[in-house]
Amino acid sequence: MITRIKEIWHNVTQHILRSLYELLFGNEARKGALIHFAYLCILVFLIFLCTKGEFSFWPDLLATVAAFLISAIFIYLSRSLLQSFEDRQKVNYDDSFMKELYGGLPDSIEGEAETGYHRQFMLGDDICQVYYDCCLDTSSHGDDFSVVIEDHPEKKFVLDKFIRENCLEIMKAHENSNFHNWDTLRLDGYELEDSNVVIKTSRSNYISHMLTNRAVDYKIADELSLRQLFEYREKLTPLESSLFSNHLGMIGMIMLDGGYTLFPHRGKTSTISKNMITSGVAKPMLLKKDPECSLSSGPSKIPFEEYMLNALPDAMKITPDSLAGRNVSVRFLGFGRDVYEGGKPSLFYLIRVNMSVDEYFACHKQFTDSGKATKMDHNKKVYVVKYDTIRWHRRGSFLSFFYLKSSGARLKEKYIQPEKNLLCNLYHYTRFLKNNDIA
Repeated sequence: MITRIKEIWHNVTQHILRSLYELLFGNEARKGALIHFAYLCILVFLIFLCTKGEFSFWPDLLATVAAFLISAIFIYLSRSLLQSFEDRQKVNYDDSFMKELYGGLPDSIEGEAETGYHRQFMLGDDICQVYYDCCLDTSSHGDDFSVVIEDHPEKKFVLDKFIRENCLEIMKAHENSNFHNWDTLRLDGYELEDSNVVIKTSRSNYISHMLTNRAVDYKIADELSLRQLFEYREKLTPLESSLFSNHLGMIGMIMLDGGYTLFPHRGKTSTISKNMITSGVAKPMLLKKDPECSLSSGPSKIPFEEYMLNALPDAMKITPDSLAGRNVSVRFLGFGRDVYEGGKPSLFYLIRVNMSVDEYFACHKQFTDSGKATKMDHNKKVYVVKYDTIRWHRRGSFLSFFYLKSSGARLKEKYIQPEKNLLCNLYHYTRFLKNNDIA
């Protein structure tokens, strides 16, 4: 009887403590604010004791507190610096580096042009350039274009022996990133036909992705990197024979009513593009529930479109109920391989949401008030951008745009670095606008 009472008491107290923890620390932003507030209270209390009390040791205590604060600030600044340099260490985004490897346009050519992997297109008043292997662009195709999935869930990607033996060293490239391991959909190859594309897929996982595509330029020893070892040729290795994980990314340009789009701003612990803006939806194709289930279903867009629709609320930072009853359309724009990440493939979409900016801010406030916890690769904010104000600045390779901070507010200007996949999505979207005569 006594044992049973103790067990009940233990369960009740555990439940109360867990509920209290969730109430106080369930949200990452609130958790950080409470921790800083606790530090401030402790500091104020110590200073009060030292100045009001008759303690002979108060100068030493104040010196200790000051040393603690200085060391904490130093650690914070050092971590921020390491985070800012991490992306450049594991993936080289320098276009001059890309030009040396894969070539570029002749200096005499300006405007919209492309050679090999080098793409140039007008964005605002300047020429935007990005290195991108465009496998397919559907901007001139009709709505009857379809995707045929040839899936092999029993086929598992196996890391190359060299990568397995050096995985601990390679993983050091991601010391300031937060991520979990999931089963992912790997692109093994594709075949283009008149009105459809055959996508050949198998299975990989996120750790394999972090050990290959996402650490392609990390110096494992001296000047040795995975790109120099496996992708040193003038052309990317075909998907069929690539030794990289090559999991599918799902990239979607979200367009609201009135010509507004959404640019999420990545956090400082995301696995790539830290502190940069991305497309509205920018997620890997994860298979959390049933990775053994085959996606083969004949001519269909459904598996990918459903994934985009399911990812939409979290990307927009609104609740799923906010989209209920609204007209949401998903259009396939094309797909290609990220040259910077050693040929990682992505599918690109246009997502139109029948929602005004006023309605969006109301839905976003409801989501924020609900106290949703942040997730891996979380975005610290979402910019509501007037699409026709987007400008590319060739000197510095950054974007500028005007955005709204709240409903009814005045437009504010922002200058920021974009993720390369965002530029690839804009490449497809500008072609879609031009081919369909949309102003």
